[in-house]
Amino acid sequence: MTNSTRTNGGTSMNGVIGKGSTDHPISFEEVMEICATAVADLPVDGKRVLVLIPDQTRHAPIDLFFHILADLLCPRVKRLDILIAGCGANQAAYFAL
Repeated sequence: MTNSTRTNGGTSMNGVIGKGSTDHPISFEEVMEICATAVADLPVDGKRVLVLIPDQTRHAPIDLFFHILADLLCPRVKRLDILIAGCGANQAAYFAL
């Protein structure tokens, strides 16, 4: 497991948490453990949280992360919103600036 620390607005956050293998995919339990570690110290209790997830143009188990993050965060937050960042969303945000 690799950890690094970065500062974001004065709050110390873990930059990289995880593990991997070139021999086999990681198990559901390992993914759940990694995600639980990643969100454990986030100061989100009682707050409204927005999670940005990529659309189907990205190759990743998005449905898995959606369910895991909802299970981990819903008991802690006031409100959890999920926004699917569709194709071109970054370009639209750039031009909105």
